Amino acid sequence: MISPIRTLAAVAMCLGVAAPVSATPLPPGGSVTPATTTYNVAKGSVLAAATINYTLGPGMNGTLREEVVKESSGKLDFLYQFTQTGKASVTMSTGSSFKGAALDVFQAKTITGAGVKFNAGSSKVSTESRSADGSTLSFTFSPPVKNSMASYIQILKTNALKFTTGTFTVTGSNGASTTITGLFVPIAVPEPATIVMWCALFGGLVLAATRKNWKRLLISQPVS
Repeated sequence: MISPIRTLAAVAMCLGVAAPVSATPLPPGGSVTPATTTYNVAKGSVLAAATINYTLGPGMNGTLREEVVKESSGKLDFLYQFTQTGKASVTMSTGSSFKGAALDVFQAKTITGAGVKFNAGSSKVSTESRSADGSTLSFTFSPPVKNSMASYIQILKTNALKFTTGTFTVTGSNGASTTITGLFVPIAVPEPATIVMWCALFGGLVLAATRKNWKRLLISQPVS
């Protein structure tokens, strides 16, 4: 007898679906504690990678490491990690714009096969929140990302097929904050209802134009 689990796994492979992970959906207005799991980056799947330095004051520097990974389905994952040096620690970070994107979130201590060298994480995100309009994400670190520490790698699984750049604001224990530009963010995919609406509108315009042209053609025909 064939196991139902094996059958589902085979179907998923045929459809090009990535292996399931312990990701938690994060809808607009939601707040979750991202699950901790493992994450492996397939060879050749990294579309973009960057390392961006920032400062929270004299001698209080940090780094954002980020990466965009394309799944076998064509959908994009976004990876972020913060490291810090100096007296101030990172307590929270806020990023935008994620409006219109479907997000499933989780975090990993380490990952393999990445285009950017991520450090082993020691500070988890205790709470990840999303604004009511879905555009802004907030990460609260516990414990804060202190000197020579790195956050767990935050992973966002999305329905996006393309990406652009946005901003991230990092807040330190010293009360200082700084805004980082160049953050990789997803480009929202139109919802099915929106696509249907535009198709119906376009189809209506074409039909109206066609009827108008036929009417003109019939009027212009000489009467025998």
